[in-house]
Amino acid sequence: MEIARTCGDPGKVAGSTYDFTLDVLPSSAVVYTCDKGYRNTAGNLTRICQAGGIWSGVKPVCTITCGDPGKVSGSIYNYTSDVIPNLAVKYTCDEGYKNTAGNLTRICQAGGKWSGVKPVCKRKNGASCHIPGGHSECVPNAVCGVDFKCSCRPFDFYDNEGLCPEIISLGDKCRMIIGNKQCQTSAECIISGEKTAICKCKEDFYENVKKNCVNRPGKPVITFLSTTNETVSFTALFNEEDRKLGIYVSYVSSNGWSSTEQTFTIHPNSTYIISNLTAGTCYNFTFLSFLTSNDKKSRHATKITHCTVPNPPLYVEVKHINNTEVSLSIVSGTGNVDMYYIVIENVTMFETSQLENGTIIELEPGYQYVANVWAISNGLNSSLYNVTIITYPDSPLSLSVIEQTTTTFKVDVFHGRGFVQFFDVYISNKFKFRGIASAGETTRILIQQLYPGKEYKTIEIKAVSHDLTSNSTELPPTATYPNPPSHVEVRKQSTTSVSLSIFNGTGNFDKYFVLIENVTFMNASYLENVEIENLDPGNQYIAQVGVTSNGLNSTVNVTIHTYPDRPQSVDVIDQTTESIVINITQGQGMVQFFFIRINSTYNVTGRQGQTTITLKNLIPGTLLTEITVQAVSYELFGEIKQVTNTSTLPAAPKSANVTIKTIDSFNITIAHGNGMVEYFYIQIDGITYQDQAAVKSDTTEVKIPGLIPGTLYTNISVISVSNGLNATLYEIPSCATYPDIPKSLDATDQTNTTLSLKIGHGKGVSKSFYIYVDGKLCLKNDVIGETAVTSVVLSNLTAGTLYNVSVQTVSNNLRSEEKHAKPHATNPNVPSDVKVTNQSEKTIELNIYHGSGSMQCFEIYLNDTFKYTIPPHKDDKITVYTIPNLIPGTCYRSIYIRSTAYGLKSLKKAVESHSTNPAAPSTITSTTQTTDTIDLNIVHGEGNVDYYIIHVNASYKVNTTANRNAAKTEITLDKLIPGIMYDKIKIEAFSNNLRSNTKNVPGYATKPSAPSLKNINSSREVIQIWVKKGRGSVEKYVILVNSKSHSNVTYTRETQQVNITGRTPGELYNITAIATSNNQESTLSSYILTATYPPVPHFNIVGIGSSEINMTVALQPVGHVDIYNASFESKETRANCKSNSFTTKLATPTSATVDNLTPGAKYEITVSTISNSLTSFSETKKTIVTS
Repeated sequence: MEIARTCGDPGKVAGSTYDFTLDVLPSSAVVYTCDKGYRNTAGNLTRICQAGGIWSGVKPVCTITCGDPGKVSGSIYNYTSDVIPNLAVKYTCDEGYKNTAGNLTRICQAGGKWSGVKPVCKRKNGASCHIPGGHSECVPNAVCGVDFKCSCRPFDFYDNEGLCPEIISLGDKCRMIIGNKQCQTSAECIISGEKTAICKCKEDFYENVKKNCVNRPGKPVITFLSTTNETVSFTALFNEEDRKLGIYVSYVSSNGWSSTEQTFTIHPNSTYIISNLTAGTCYNFTFLSFLTSNDKKSRHATKITHCTVPNPPLYVEVKHINNTEVSLSIVSGTGNVDMYYIVIENVTMFETSQLENGTIIELEPGYQYVANVWAISNGLNSSLYNVTIITYPDSPLSLSVIEQTTTTFKVDVFHGRGFVQFFDVYISNKFKFRGIASAGETTRILIQQLYPGKEYKTIEIKAVSHDLTSNSTELPPTATYPNPPSHVEVRKQSTTSVSLSIFNGTGNFDKYFVLIENVTFMNASYLENVEIENLDPGNQYIAQVGVTSNGLNSTVNVTIHTYPDRPQSVDVIDQTTESIVINITQGQGMVQFFFIRINSTYNVTGRQGQTTITLKNLIPGTLLTEITVQAVSYELFGEIKQVTNTSTLPAAPKSANVTIKTIDSFNITIAHGNGMVEYFYIQIDGITYQDQAAVKSDTTEVKIPGLIPGTLYTNISVISVSNGLNATLYEIPSCATYPDIPKSLDATDQTNTTLSLKIGHGKGVSKSFYIYVDGKLCLKNDVIGETAVTSVVLSNLTAGTLYNVSVQTVSNNLRSEEKHAKPHATNPNVPSDVKVTNQSEKTIELNIYHGSGSMQCFEIYLNDTFKYTIPPHKDDKITVYTIPNLIPGTCYRSIYIRSTAYGLKSLKKAVESHSTNPAAPSTITSTTQTTDTIDLNIVHGEGNVDYYIIHVNASYKVNTTANRNAAKTEITLDKLIPGIMYDKIKIEAFSNNLRSNTKNVPGYATKPSAPSLKNINSSREVIQIWVKKGRGSVEKYVILVNSKSHSNVTYTRETQQVNITGRTPGELYNITAIATSNNQESTLSSYILTATYPPVPHFNIVGIGSSEINMTVALQPVGHVDIYNASFESKETRANCKSNSFTTKLATPTSATVDNLTPGAKYEITVSTISNSLTSFSETKKTIVTS
């Protein structure tokens, strides 16, 4: 067996502890823990004992760390716990703050010490501050202004990246890296020697005796705004400090022709105009500025060369035009011109420096052009002179007639070159009309109002564009079609001939012609009436009637017809109740169909080619006295062929039914068949009855009397008769007479579940009886033997139920009328159970479980006394009833229920005792509230109550016994929170262990606790205090100053700062506060007495002697002052005079004399005020020297 080797001590580590014990076995661990203020920077804090007695890892190193270097107001820093040496913490001043002292970066050093000192971050120039007049929160030389922002003290200090260094005087050294803001306005930092720079006035300023920089006339900045042919306008700009400047202008033309001078009075940002210049000419302008008329002009002149715009041509005249060329003549305007340009559609046609005629060639025919003509001088263009030029259009290239009518020609006009707007049409050298030209290469023109049948030899067409007309193009000789006859009338028709009348149309023609099926029937120069013979009967022909002129024909088509021939014969070959079949033998020629008329009213049309025709839909049993037949072809009717008398068969009845059955008769309703019927035969079991058919109705009613009650008749039939002809037999199904009603029906006895009946029979056959209970069939009872009375017992009936019983006699499945007995009822049953399901303040709800059967009412007894009768719930097994008008909070110990029906009553059913709910309190009011209590008056509701439970805002509840000897119960809710609205107080009443409805109490609030006050800081007009909230809740504070309300402050946090503004400097104030919450006010807080700083005095030295001075003192702003204090600080040390400082109280506040000064000594003097032990800020120090 091998023994495992243990690990020895792994060794102590400085700045740490570890949990080593002797004989550590393999797989066990030792854990090091760095001490507080130390941090593990190397090695392993956990080491494992391994096989062979060796520790894993290496020894840890615990290095001492630096603690928190501390927060700095107005900054943030990146400190985290346990910073090790050589690591840094960096501070960053907040936005609006500037580092004014200390180190923003601090290094953790060995031994846990931080390098450097804490930085200081002050609100920089422009940043927001809190106390106007104060300076402790702003950078040095800056003060918190009334706008609550830090600003450098004016005139003596300037802003440099948020700091406020002193402004450098003229001639003193400055730093180039900062720029000019360190020097006064209008001065700049300029290098004056090797590595030296001083503040000097800027270039256009000079230094006066007061060491200020004053503006001198500057070089004007000239901007030309616009130029015309005779004027130029300009603006002159100067530095802001130039005042009352004038400007002197001289200008000479570049060709030396003219020289002019002009003076203007300058107004800032004004525009000046130089006029009466020559168009198209360049001028050399010189601009100088001056202060007054006696001043020298500015050191530098502004010289500019500027040219006027040339004039356009005076006019341009068009000299010559054809279809591709135009000649122009240009007349020059005044002034100088270098060149003229003529441009058409952005193409330069020609340019010229001379006034001459120019010809523009290669233009498109028929176009209108706008020629732009302008002058150019010194590279400037004049305004445009536009001239409109138009070329003549080309003649039409060719003409083509594409269509002729009796009054029109359609002509295609093929365009020439270029553009054309219209075409003018001339006939026989006379203008007829103008047509609009199409956009393509061809225009189609319709020439109208021509004369029919006429040849036109001279038609010309001209192109028109922009009111210019081309030469004409002629159309070859062309004729119009002649007009056909205006109309043709058919005068007469027969079976073989037609007579026509022809009427002339308008216009010219040579002769008439008539064609039928390509056969010419007539050809003559004059026709009026035409007779066309040898035609076929019943046929249709198309006759072409026309005229001829200049070899052109015009025709009109006329449709003509011949009458059809009369039929040779007409024969009747068959007839039925509703039809007759005839056969027709056709005459000569064509027949489309035959038209048949029956009795002059009934019309039938056969199909085309049909000769055997069935005349359908006739009236059965009707005599047809006259049938006529005519052949029809193309709506023409031939002669009539007549057929003599014939008749249709009568129709059998549509139906016949026994519609009314009695105990001894049948009523049979016979529905007539179609057509005519005279009378009917009715046969019943071998006996025949005859009855006349109804004339004015489609049905006939027949009554068969003397039949036996309850008897079945099996053979019944009906036959129609008309014109001596019988229709087919119509059979009626077997039918029986009704049995007689029972003679009597009586209820002889009844129990809870049965009724005994006695039935007396009626006349005739009675085979069985149907017994009905409440309208429903309950029992079928057959009659046995021949008897006059039948007895029946109805069983399984419902107890307590009133029954209506009736009986019918039944024979051959027919029932007699019902015989009714008097209503009869069973006894009711006691309720099966009664349970109390609910209760309220004045009610108890019962569930009454019905017994078997029916009941009409339930009777309810309370404490052995009858109280209520209630109906049961229909169609339910339970009746729910709420007993009303009970006393709230009362126990009812004896309740009984029983059912009744039709005067019968069941036994009583007892109910367990039960109580009503107590009533909720009537009203709840509060009379008194303190910071931690609310008093409540609970006015009792109706009835009895044992105790109340009060729930307060769901946080706790109170149980109190009701005062039964009074109408109300009083209770105090204590241990409440000050300043809280308790709007969720609920109260419940209890009686007999039942609770009432919840009564919600109106919201009542406790009074808030008074706050505590603490003075923070004061300025001349502002007092800052801390307001600390008392116990509980508060909504706002009312601040009182000297017992008067000053302001309302909304609560925001536990302790909050309040600024009391508008105070008088140097005054003492008594300040208190009241807390408010839910319209409740606290008591007054403890007061604090605090004062504002006194006002700052302003003083002037009015007299200086060898050992005394005289001064005056004034306050700004006005306020209260207890003491004025002047401080003198000596600034020199001489052999016989030591440097000294002293303070003295001034005798009078407006003027004072200070003596005991050292002659010839230099003093710095400050004056302050003291009020309520507070000293004001001092005005800027003033330095004097005694004489």
